[in-house]
Order: sequence, then structure tokens, then C-alpha cells
Amino acid sequence: MNDGIYDVSMKILEKANQAKFSVHFLNELAKLFRSLIAPGLAIAIVLSLELTMPWALVLLAIALLCAYMFAFQVYPRLKNLHRINLYKAVVVLPAKDQAKITCQELGTVCMFFWEGAFLVTAPKPATPPSLRM
Repeated sequence: MNDGIYDVSMKILEKANQAKFSVHFLNELAKLFRSLIAPGLAIAIVLSLELTMPWALVLLAIALLCAYMFAFQVYPRLKNLHRINLYKAVVVLPAKDQAKITCQELGTVCMFFWEGAFLVTAPKPATPPSLRM
């Protein structure tokens, strides 16, 4: 499987009750920082209209620096740490949980099941050109 591995991994961990602090908390924290960018800039712009020119520029510079830090430093690092923890947790699932997962191919998708109940789908990987006949 090439595409959809994130969704499949997350659904499997949720069903196995293994998506704990290192997975869900980091994901939610990353999304929190991402969601602060636009409102923070909007508030800074509104507040800068009430200030004198030098202080307004200082406030806008601080707001832009914070937006840059959240968008290009904090959010990507937290999101990547979340993904790393997610994939590590799926790999080390106990054998009893791994036995509950089945996969069926249907056309161009792979359907994943947990104890027979539908869980999630992912696109089936394309056959490499060297294997086609």
C-alpha cells in the first residue's frame, strides 16, 4: 500500500485502543498551533490599528514572527513527531491485535476489517511496470 497508510494506521490504533498520548495528543496539539495562526494575525492587525505607528509595527512584526514559528517550525515538527509515533505504534501492535486485522481487495481499493467489521479503505498500489504482462 502506498497511499492511505496514515488513515489505515490511525484507524487500526484507535480500534486497538493504542492511540494514546504520543499519538492523539501530539496531533491535537499540532492542530491547535496551526489553528492559532489566522486568528492571531487578525487580532494583531485589529490591535495595531489602535496603536501609534512604531508600536503598531512592532506588534505586527511580533505577530508575523509568531505566525512563521507556528506555521513553519512548531506545527510541522509536532505533526511529524505524531506521524513517527503513529507508525511506530502500529508496527509494535501485539500479535493478538494483529490477528484481528484482515484486508480484502476490491477493484482498485483495499478494504481493512477489524474482527470482521469494516474499518477503512485505501487505494490498492499499482503494479510496477516490470511485473505487468
